[in-house]
Amino acid sequence: MKIKHCNDDKLAVLLKKIPLISMQLGHAKVHGTVRDYLISSETNIELDFVCDLFTMSTKEIIEKWYGGESEAFNLLHQIDGIEQKHDQFKEEV
Repeated sequence: MKIKHCNDDKLAVLLKKIPLISMQLGHAKVHGTVRDYLISSETNIELDFVCDLFTMSTKEIIEKWYGGESEAFNLLHQIDGIEQKHDQFKEEV
């Protein structure tokens, strides 16, 4: 599953920066900034994911990044389980 190779912190910073770059360039929509100015990179997996996120169909993203629907659903359930445990921990503290 290719998505697991992304560094969550780097991905978060990139996603936070893209609207700022879009604003700086005077674009009305972030989609255009990604499509026209960001270039997918084999050496930067996070940038590659973001470019695909804004240019590919959902089905293509699920296949390329999540290894298909079955693996994607498994990951979604794992993430949901982690969030529930985190919320329970916060309530106990």
